[in-house]
Amino acid sequence: MKRLTYLFLVCFGLNFLIPTEIFSQNYTHTHKARERMEMIKKMKLLESLDLNEKEADKFIVKYTSFEKAIAVNAKQTKETVLELKKAINSNAFNDIKTKSEKLTKLKKELASLQTKRLDELHSILSDKNYANFILFEETFFNKLHHAINKERCKRRLRAKKQKKVHK
Repeated sequence: MKRLTYLFLVCFGLNFLIPTEIFSQNYTHTHKARERMEMIKKMKLLESLDLNEKEADKFIVKYTSFEKAIAVNAKQTKETVLELKKAINSNAFNDIKTKSEKLTKLKKELASLQTKRLDELHSILSDKNYANFILFEETFFNKLHHAINKERCKRRLRAKKQKKVHK
């Protein structure tokens, strides 16, 4: 478990050491920030679970595969929503029905993916670790959002102090 956490930390650190020019052609700033956030999420998740190295490897493989599938579904959903908006604005009634049905199908697939993900992860985790996993999933983004807002407030205060000093 500690080796896996160490590996994540090393990979995360390399993100800052490798020159950004190498990746600037392929990745946008937003994409890299999302990747970092996902890596941090996995690290924190592994820290909250009491897994040995074998269990951690198995968990991360399943967890990552479901996260990728859910991300693909989210991308398709976003594209379909835009297509549906265009169809509604252009009053293309046949297109509206097709896009609506496609969006409904994608939403059902997402619900199925999430249920399957929970079932499969529950099968490899102890009851306590599964409870920790569920709790982590429910609270991570709220904690992240709170931390980001807290940092923004600190930056605003520093900026105000600097303005007062320069006056």
